[in-house]
Amino acid sequence: MMPAAPYANRKDNGVYHPIRLTLNKKLEETRGKAVPFDSYETGVLRFGTANPDDAAYDSLADISVSRDGDMYEIRLPWALLNVTDPSRREVMGDMWSKGGLKSRVMIEGIRLGLYVKDEDDSFSFPAMNGNVLPAERFYEYAWPVWEAPRYHERLKRSYEVMKEAFSRVGIAIQQGAE
Repeated sequence: MMPAAPYANRKDNGVYHPIRLTLNKKLEETRGKAVPFDSYETGVLRFGTANPDDAAYDSLADISVSRDGDMYEIRLPWALLNVTDPSRREVMGDMWSKGGLKSRVMIEGIRLGLYVKDEDDSFSFPAMNGNVLPAERFYEYAWPVWEAPRYHERLKRSYEVMKEAFSRVGIAIQQGAE
């Protein structure tokens, strides 16, 4: 799997550990071929838009910026925020406690702050207090708990193409062709 890091067994070690999704484990075949370990850093945000009618549409987009650059839409997976059960507002607890990786905590909501910097300018919400982004003034977001999630369905653009392809297969099978 991933190489062990000597500092990783110390609580509050000051090192940021990106969340990685394992795509495949290292596999060794008897013929000498090997499939290497591969993973994906889940915190890398993908730009695009969730609007299927937009030229920049990407169903996997995490972040979208308005044409004016004055509005951002960010979609983060619950797991990236260490939320284990959003329907109950349950998050990962202190893995260093007795509960270990199974430790869970119920929360009232999450607190959000923002800091953006480019070459010449920066912006923060809330406003910086010197060089500190004051966490006590972060926006607090609390969502309602639920029993059944709300959702909506839509047909993807490929629906008509797939419908046509499958209808041809169905016709071919009915006519005895393969």
